[in-house]
Amino acid sequence: MHYCAVSYPPASIQTQVSYPGACASSNWGKMGFLLLLLLAVLLVVSGCDQNEPPQRQKHVLVWPNVGVTDLPQLDPALSSDNNSVQAVQLIFSGLVKLNAQLQIVPAAAYSWQVSPDGKTYTFYLPAQLQFADGTPVTSQDVMYSLDRSLQMTAKAAQEGGDGGLFYLRHIPGAADVAAGRTSAARGLKAIDAHTLQIQLDAPIAYFLADLAAPQASIVPQKLIQKYGEQKWVDHALGTGPFLLGRWTHGVRMTFLPNTFYYGDKPVLDEIDMPFIQDAHAALLSYRAGQYDLTWGIEGPDYPQARTEKNFHEMPLLGTDALVPNTTMEPFNHLEVRQAFAEAVDPKVLAHQVMGDSVAASTTIVPPGMPGYAASPAHGLAVNAQEARKLLGSVYPDASIMPAVTLTYPTNGLPQAEAQAMQAMWQQVLGVHVGLAPVEPSTYQREFAAGHLQLGVVNWTPELADPWDLLTMRLHSGAPENVGGWQSSQFDQWVDQADLLFNDPAQRAMLYQQAEQLALSDAAWIPLDHPKYTAFIAPYVHGLVVTPVGLMPSDWAQVTVGKH
Repeated sequence: MHYCAVSYPPASIQTQVSYPGACASSNWGKMGFLLLLLLAVLLVVSGCDQNEPPQRQKHVLVWPNVGVTDLPQLDPALSSDNNSVQAVQLIFSGLVKLNAQLQIVPAAAYSWQVSPDGKTYTFYLPAQLQFADGTPVTSQDVMYSLDRSLQMTAKAAQEGGDGGLFYLRHIPGAADVAAGRTSAARGLKAIDAHTLQIQLDAPIAYFLADLAAPQASIVPQKLIQKYGEQKWVDHALGTGPFLLGRWTHGVRMTFLPNTFYYGDKPVLDEIDMPFIQDAHAALLSYRAGQYDLTWGIEGPDYPQARTEKNFHEMPLLGTDALVPNTTMEPFNHLEVRQAFAEAVDPKVLAHQVMGDSVAASTTIVPPGMPGYAASPAHGLAVNAQEARKLLGSVYPDASIMPAVTLTYPTNGLPQAEAQAMQAMWQQVLGVHVGLAPVEPSTYQREFAAGHLQLGVVNWTPELADPWDLLTMRLHSGAPENVGGWQSSQFDQWVDQADLLFNDPAQRAMLYQQAEQLALSDAAWIPLDHPKYTAFIAPYVHGLVVTPVGLMPSDWAQVTVGKH
């Protein structure tokens, strides 16, 4: 605030009053003088206030965390659900990160080198890298964080997530740390205070994507030692753009800018993140102006929402597909799988049944994923005549074909969509398919055990890399290859691509060839890619909708204007 000097009384003010009687004249003169003096002071002070600059508007972004009443987890070593990761990524960072285009870019490490054999990564930390309390960060802190994440693997599994071993398993000694046989992985080495070397047991092409996961975040050892493993997250700080302001469990979290952040500093004064379990209630609060954005618009709200201003949607990095069990009749016959695939019309399902709340798919790899090919050359197309011909080549009389049942989780396939596919198979193939909706946990247990004849997979990635889908789900003998499909040619292509660390274009081509083979064999029958839906108020700038959700192009560019 600016202060103005005022002289009392102002020299320019003179009073002359003349009334009958000396006393009256004296009294009125004094009162008039005081009134004029007060007026002069008010005028001068008023003029001073007009010259003061207006106070800066406080920039607070109200970003609801939709679908939960509280965060399941804030420890990055244990976080796997989307709601937790949304908060974790504000506070913590690793050596690298994904940008809005899902490319690996520098984070806490400003650069790195890869050895010619692809098995040694050397990361360089800036000398000014600090935690949000100003404590310097060294390569020893990174080693501590990665070892700790490995140590937490068993606990992460108990909470239903993937622990550090999933992401760091190719570091020599990682399995020993996860098993408790040692406390430090021998593949981690501090060259000096700001140089870290990570050895791998193979030239893994997706290793940098591993390091972009929350489980590879840098955490503050001193804070964890001070408060203990259970309580330190209530005071959480890391090397991310924000630090935890307050966590009122069951109500909201607030985040404040990290003044020691290594990147361009956020201009927001605060992020207010209320917990709201019901997506419909969140939408109503957004429309009422209580939230600056909301997300997860689905079900009955979707048709109206998609016609409104400031609505955004994009196919998520995920795939919903049918998975025929190739070890069971009748899907052990290639022609039967192909017939079932060509009888299903994903566009009809997405548009007429799902109201465009999902994006129809003819691919296994989703849009936005590195290696995505929009139109596989050898995929199966909708073709009723060909479908009947294929089925007839194995079962000339469809009535002698073994009974088929589509089993699906009640939260993974809408009943209307299951019934629509049932009608398609009946109309095109003359085959009645039974429907068996199952409680989700029971379904997952039976599906993972390979007990289902025809199931549904709702795949979302742990890593933004085709390895996480093609190799992990369709490679012969892979634990998550629940359909039991096998192809030596497919295995050869993905094995080669997994290790092709120095030729992204050739790697993408190999994955595309492998995907086309899986599609032509109907190893999976893709249905759709789910959508990420959000409203962002027009006065909020710098946030973008991506295939992995809402994220900033740069936190220094995220602003909340007047509203």
